[in-house]
Amino acid sequence: MKPYIGITCGTFRDRDWCPPALLLRKTYTDAIVTAGGVPFIIPVVDDEEVLRALYDRLDGLLISGGGDVDPLSYGEPALPGLGPTDPQRDSIELLLARWATEDGKPVLGICRGIQVLNVALGGSLYQDIPSQIKTNLVHD
Repeated sequence: MKPYIGITCGTFRDRDWCPPALLLRKTYTDAIVTAGGVPFIIPVVDDEEVLRALYDRLDGLLISGGGDVDPLSYGEPALPGLGPTDPQRDSIELLLARWATEDGKPVLGICRGIQVLNVALGGSLYQDIPSQIKTNLVHD
């Protein structure tokens, strides 16, 4: 039996008059298939009961990359260098990350996903590396 791996996604607006679309790079689903799993894209939904029903059917969770995590999620005000955030996505991914860690369900965070895991477990983040620490590191 192949494991069902849930993959979080983001949203984007390509037209002002149209509702947001779901966004996920195909490389995530391809990697799950290559590794022998069944990719299951988790939509951005506001209903926690629906989200829990989806989560309960998963064998593992992949929290995908994307934009910045809203600093309100870790108790800080936004700094000027902060990039675009999506509080709705944050709340969904933080909830999923907490459930997965509490249940011992396998979870992998990629880029933003690692940051979500950190915040879900009580950590904080640098919002804008160049303005907050002295480094030559560039990460856009």
